[in-house]
Amino acid sequence: MLLREFDIEWKTRRRDVIDQPLKVRSHGDVHIILQCELVQFKEFYYQNGKCFKVEIKSLYYRFDWKYNFKNYLRLKDLMRKVRRYAKGFLRVKMKRFVAIVICLIVILFLAMQCYINMLQCSGCYDNKNNQTMVDKIASNIQIQYQIIDNKEGCTQKIIIINKGCENITVDEDWAIYFYSFGLIEATLYPYPGGLLFRTPGLRIHHLSGYLYKITPDKEKFENLVLNANISIQFKSRNFISTKTDVLPNWYVSAKNIPPKIIVSTLESKFKTSILVVNASSMMRYANDMTRKLSVEDRYELNDKYVIDIGRAPNIVIPTPYNTSIENDVYLVVSSNWVVLESKHFINEVKYLSGQLSIPQRNIRPGHSYVQFIKLKSNISFTHKTSHKTNLLAESYELTVDPGLKRITIKSFTNAGAFYAIQSLLSVGRNEDGKFIIPKLTIKDQPRFGYRGFHLDVARNFRKKSEVLKILNIMSMYKLNKFHFHLTDDEGWRLEIPGLLELTQIGAYRCHSNDETECLSPQLGSGPFKESSGSGYYSVRDYQDILKHANKLHIQVIPEFDMPGHARAAIKSMEYRYKKLKEDNVTAAGEFLLTELGDQSVYKTIQAFTDNAVNPCIESTYTFIRHLVGEVKRMHESIQPLQYFHYGGDEVPAGAWENSTACTSLLKIFKDFKTVKDLKKNFIRRVLSILQSEDLIAGAWEDGLAVDKKQLNRSSISFPGDIYAYAWNNVWQDRKSHTAHNLANDGYKVILAHATHFYFDHPYEADFDERGLSWATRQITVRDVFNYMPLNFLVMPK
Repeated sequence: MLLREFDIEWKTRRRDVIDQPLKVRSHGDVHIILQCELVQFKEFYYQNGKCFKVEIKSLYYRFDWKYNFKNYLRLKDLMRKVRRYAKGFLRVKMKRFVAIVICLIVILFLAMQCYINMLQCSGCYDNKNNQTMVDKIASNIQIQYQIIDNKEGCTQKIIIINKGCENITVDEDWAIYFYSFGLIEATLYPYPGGLLFRTPGLRIHHLSGYLYKITPDKEKFENLVLNANISIQFKSRNFISTKTDVLPNWYVSAKNIPPKIIVSTLESKFKTSILVVNASSMMRYANDMTRKLSVEDRYELNDKYVIDIGRAPNIVIPTPYNTSIENDVYLVVSSNWVVLESKHFINEVKYLSGQLSIPQRNIRPGHSYVQFIKLKSNISFTHKTSHKTNLLAESYELTVDPGLKRITIKSFTNAGAFYAIQSLLSVGRNEDGKFIIPKLTIKDQPRFGYRGFHLDVARNFRKKSEVLKILNIMSMYKLNKFHFHLTDDEGWRLEIPGLLELTQIGAYRCHSNDETECLSPQLGSGPFKESSGSGYYSVRDYQDILKHANKLHIQVIPEFDMPGHARAAIKSMEYRYKKLKEDNVTAAGEFLLTELGDQSVYKTIQAFTDNAVNPCIESTYTFIRHLVGEVKRMHESIQPLQYFHYGGDEVPAGAWENSTACTSLLKIFKDFKTVKDLKKNFIRRVLSILQSEDLIAGAWEDGLAVDKKQLNRSSISFPGDIYAYAWNNVWQDRKSHTAHNLANDGYKVILAHATHFYFDHPYEADFDERGLSWATRQITVRDVFNYMPLNFLVMPK
């Protein structure tokens, strides 16, 4: 018969491969056209005595074969072989085919993304306006920061690279905002029209504090084309020791356009763009011996001090006065134990019950119990101590007796009992739901009545939950004073009834040209309110903190920094005045902290020019009186307020020089010779308010000085204690003797020395280590524990 057309199909064993047909068609003078998908096949066969080679290599490979009916059987044989080879080859080739298809899909997706980006860059998705330029800069600009030389003013360079697909032009009114710890080009300051860098055609403007902006000069700036870069090199007053000295979250904005953070300056990315030209660039002065430790250095350093003694010698920190311990005899506290109730130690019993997960009982069992015993007098010590009676009031005795299966806590006060609990918890260990403690007897008392921790939430806000966690850690080390730094230039963190503007404006940092909705961004907080630069504690939040602290026998000492470091309060009260003045000018000015029209020119060490409360206007003291009263009311039913810290540090020279109110006041007080002396009037007035509220006063060491001269304690009429917080023992300033001088003059001195206790400094002198370094290059655990508060190095005056 004449075969005009026939189809041959084969099936593969793989289910994920579509059946592929092999078609053989006869046309005209009979040509056979074989079409085979995804088959690689070779076959030799004979026809009319000649050898033909059939080869199918790739997708839709065609071959013609002049048909001869005599060779029909050969054709069938050929088809059978094609079918057999296809089954094997198709299985292998389909894997490759799937991989190729996936690659093509990925390439197509990337091509589409690139196409969309090109459309966006060309303005197809957005009008060519300021918003488009802001978007381009935020997304496509890469910022690099180089430290050229730390010596002689710290030479630094900002490099701006255009990684986008379109030029950055001067046509749009854009500005890049950034931060610098050190004042830029201090010798040329101020530069009201901006500091012009002619080569790139950019200007740097100082706005407030650490905040600066870069703008293109209309005449000098040339378009920043694709993959091109421009740079600005300048000197800064502060050297850079770590990557965190270069603050993140730069942002771009334009007139009436919402700001956007420049993606390359996000904290997670920016640290890789901060570069040091060479190792010598990090030297702060010619003979700077500070260097990065190698692995060998670190080993050698620790090898001198670290000795394996098998067991830690001090099981409790701080080290108790007397400890007797038998490490081979243990007591196991399990679920069948109880804590005996005590009318004298209700809170302490409840606390220990929760910590050990054992119940409270009012009936004494034969064994397996913890008991509290109220002493009629302080713990007696066999050795002679020089401490006062009020320190003995916090003493305790802790006895763990495995033989009697009993734990006994003796104390004269609740605080002493609580510290005994902390010692008990630090000695024992948890294993499989059981608390294991060695046999021991501890008799202990504090060496210092003030054992404090300072937390600054003004610069960077911390949530209430974090504060509570810090209080828990403080209690483990028997710290009893929580110095709560609630206000500063960068933020006001406590709601004050009657002055809600303090938290409406002063508690937030964001991009605002006139600061009518927030303070300006600082310290890398970025342009939005949702950052570490924003937040506050409501009255309820603050009282929750007080309750938790009270439970842990920790006294809260709130600090409201004045007259310097008060920008957040000043701007908030200025906003209040502007809001209310149309209705009632007198009421609007009731709490103003600055004199209207005061043209005094000054600059703080942090480069603020408007942060000093005016001590010569009565509204300042109306504000303070209201503040003290409201804070005292918050404490009243929980933990009565005893201390009020007014800060008082770093008042800039030049403040109040052009204040008419201060000029008038100088004429009244003959003992005040210059405007600088008016700080003494401020101190007197504040202490008078605190005295009327029966409060203890606290201030930083320079808060008790005028024009860098310490005020004699006898010159201050204040019957209560004044606590002086001595922080500046930086050797370059030659002020290590300040604490001695204050103590000898009758102040109560709190040692808060920056070189050992400022935990915002790096742990090690390494460029990649986080922290500031103005006081010292590093503060290690060894530095903290080596600090000897009763052994001072007094430097000559």
